[in-house]
Amino acid sequence: MSIDPRLIDAAAKVLRDAMDRGNREPYSLAFVLDSVCMLQSPETAAEQRRTQLAWRLRAAEAEAEVQEWRVVMSQEMGRRRRAEEERDRLQAERHSTNEALSDAAEALRVQRDRIAVLEARLGREAEQRHLMDALDHPFEHLAPRALPGVAP
Repeated sequence: MSIDPRLIDAAAKVLRDAMDRGNREPYSLAFVLDSVCMLQSPETAAEQRRTQLAWRLRAAEAEAEVQEWRVVMSQEMGRRRRAEEERDRLQAERHSTNEALSDAAEALRVQRDRIAVLEARLGREAEQRHLMDALDHPFEHLAPRALPGVAP
């Protein structure tokens, strides 16, 4: 079995970096070596690297999808906020329209009552005039004959 100096250098670098980060325990250092696939056979290490790469790709895809959903959610929240603002505006408009309509209806009721009073008064006056017209009528058509020279 030959020892590859590149592997030794790589392992030394990994261990040095781990020790610089404060890892001094043997198990901790062994875990670091295992996490970079230096304790397995080359075939197993290659398979583990492929698996790690696949998981990293999936994680990146998932993160991209999460970002897309964040954009979609932000857009939907904006639409919802605008819809709620429009609803509030329309409710306020409806309220003011209802108040104006109520005021107009009240004014119409007052005018209707006033018209009814005036019509009743006019009806009584017309009835009185009509009754008097019947009395005046026979005299009116006789007046020009009775007084010659007076225009009817």
